[in-house]
Amino acid sequence: MSMNYQNFEIEDFVADDYFKNWVLNPNAESDAFWHRYLEEYPEKNSVIEDARLLVIGLREAEAQYFPLEKTAKIWDNIQHRVQDSEERQRENHLFKFRIPYFRIAAALVICLGISFWWKTQNKHPMAYLSSYSQTDGDYIEEVNLSNTTKKIYLSDGSVVSLEKNSTLRFKQAFEAHKRVVYLTGEAFFEVSKNPKRPFLVYANELITKVLGTSFRIKAYANAKEVTVSVKTGKVSVFANKSTTERDEKLEDELKGVVLKPNQQVVYERKSDRLNKMLVEKPAILVEPSSFQNFEFDNTPISIVFATLQKAYGIEIVYDEDLMKKCYLTAPLGDEPLFDKMKLICKTIGASYEIIDGQVVVYSKGCE
Repeated sequence: MSMNYQNFEIEDFVADDYFKNWVLNPNAESDAFWHRYLEEYPEKNSVIEDARLLVIGLREAEAQYFPLEKTAKIWDNIQHRVQDSEERQRENHLFKFRIPYFRIAAALVICLGISFWWKTQNKHPMAYLSSYSQTDGDYIEEVNLSNTTKKIYLSDGSVVSLEKNSTLRFKQAFEAHKRVVYLTGEAFFEVSKNPKRPFLVYANELITKVLGTSFRIKAYANAKEVTVSVKTGKVSVFANKSTTERDEKLEDELKGVVLKPNQQVVYERKSDRLNKMLVEKPAILVEPSSFQNFEFDNTPISIVFATLQKAYGIEIVYDEDLMKKCYLTAPLGDEPLFDKMKLICKTIGASYEIIDGQVVVYSKGCE
């Protein structure tokens, strides 16, 4: 992209085709460009935001009629938005001549007529501008530009929690043999179980395949990594290759990376590698019943590790014969799993590391 946007103001962005296409139909390339732009010119953040809101408003206005008697109420709402914008500009010392242009553009929006504003004015003035959806044929695109998580309820009963600056694209009605969605950004998925209709999430370079589970995907266009982490159930993650390669991979789960609860896979874009590991803070999946609050008193290490494995759903690999004389006396409480492992290893003179989503313990044995 060769256009120099350094000196652009609101009205310039609103009139620019490349900018409008990014706002209304974002893709990986345009997302990356505008994220780089904002990193290079952070002072343009509020200008970009206001221009983007106006582009969305103008899109809604194009084919909608608005009764004249409602324009006073709408202008009220726009004035609130303008005042917020003015306040941001004063704080950022970038007031200059931007606001008159914003008022002109806002007046243009009124002239075109935006019934969507009227529909939302009882909830929160201009709330729709920070979270909107649009329909393109059979597909619905949900975009979340707000600071709160947006719940999206899919036709199969699945629920997606879409995070800020994220987009989800999906069909109004899923196909008979599979359910496919497209994600840019971050979302937490709670997928309704249906073994006959696999649920596929396309997120930039990765495809995540599930039957019914809950997991999180982070796939921002300008990030160095794409991450898939599992909370419950099991998922398979594949690299998003060519159509032929992709179809072959989806037929054979062994070619993908299989993830279980508290495991994640990180795709490094620069090296084009998939790395399987544990999540940063593994959560307890099953409360221990045999040892309440993980309190151990001269307990064989095999039972200690078995208790942790059951509680966190994570495999602990060790030499059972070599460590059969190791016992643990320690009150392990609600500290994170890795802190528990550090304390255990320090007590019995061992060490551990995380390999391929497992905890591997090294020991010379106990006397």
